[in-house]
Amino acid sequence: VSTGFIIIGYIIPGLFTKYYSDFSDDVLDIYVWTSFLGAIAYLAGLQASRFYSVRKRWIADKIAVFKNGSFERNASKQLKILLIVAIGMLVLGYAIMGFVPMFAADPLSAKQFKGVYRDSYLRAAWIFRCGFMIAIFVMPIAAVYSFVSKKRWFLIASVILGLLIVVSLAKGAAAIWLVLAGGVLAAKRMRWFVIYFAFVITANLAGSVFNYALSVLGGLQTAAASDGTQTFADLVAAGAPDIVDQLNLLTAFVSNGSPWTYGSTFIGGLVPFSYEWNPGAWTLGQLNDGADITEIVSGGLRLPTSLWGYVSFGWAGAVLVPALYGFIIGCFIRIARTMVDATNDTFILAVVTVVLNYALVPVASFYAWSLYLFPAVFISIF
Repeated sequence: VSTGFIIIGYIIPGLFTKYYSDFSDDVLDIYVWTSFLGAIAYLAGLQASRFYSVRKRWIADKIAVFKNGSFERNASKQLKILLIVAIGMLVLGYAIMGFVPMFAADPLSAKQFKGVYRDSYLRAAWIFRCGFMIAIFVMPIAAVYSFVSKKRWFLIASVILGLLIVVSLAKGAAAIWLVLAGGVLAAKRMRWFVIYFAFVITANLAGSVFNYALSVLGGLQTAAASDGTQTFADLVAAGAPDIVDQLNLLTAFVSNGSPWTYGSTFIGGLVPFSYEWNPGAWTLGQLNDGADITEIVSGGLRLPTSLWGYVSFGWAGAVLVPALYGFIIGCFIRIARTMVDATNDTFILAVVTVVLNYALVPVASFYAWSLYLFPAVFISIF
């Protein structure tokens, strides 16, 4: 799943566009070297995780629970409760807010809950966000369970949740449950998985071009080829402008005197709303010095692990943060793989995949923790 985004966000822009034309050599050097050193450090951390032993009593106990014939039956009851709760919370959230982003007068501002929509959103923020996170967690598991058990109610409930998310204009969240469920089901056969892999890449390419087309139609075009022409690579890059966004942030960061965060953004996302050290708020603050970020129609920028390390602790952070992240991720993947191999069950694969994606990976991403990881962690324990 990540490969599809990496291709449109990094490989195509990095190799086939002149993304670097408007940036100084100093900024490009920092970006390239933090990326290179961070990648090496991440791989080193990933390999170091091989020393983590999966021969733990608690892992064996969890596998025994998975193999118990009553696990799937009990899990289905919990899924039903969570699906109903998620539907109720999203509907209630929209009702309290008094608007639905897709049908609002200014859909883009409504999607980000900015401007005139902010106060209404704040009244329902906890209900809406919790319902949203519960929904994206349970939908792929419910879809897979519906497929293996032939109980269509779970798929219908997932589709209803998908529609409730679609009208929020969160396009990625509205589709990712189908992508994850499809991957779990395709993993049973190599031929299916090759087709699935090709689909993920193609869908990302199409989605990126579609995003760019929407921005042009909405008058929000922010990227164009430097010579006035548009190649296919330019169109893809314009729909996923991560490299350019990151270079703009790095330029502002250097211009501001490189004010190291010293890890404040690591935990800033645990404070609700637009706290100054929230990772999204901090990136917007760097790019819009002195502006009221609550009025800016954006949720912030995506930064690679190495760059989060650099803006926090300089070159030492660009190496140490990816290395630690790689080690933690490696340990989680080893545990997940042990459980999946021991059970060889499609439903268990769905559960472990979702827990890994929505609970363990966010926990491992200690450099940008968010309040939104808590619902997934609590559900995983539950």
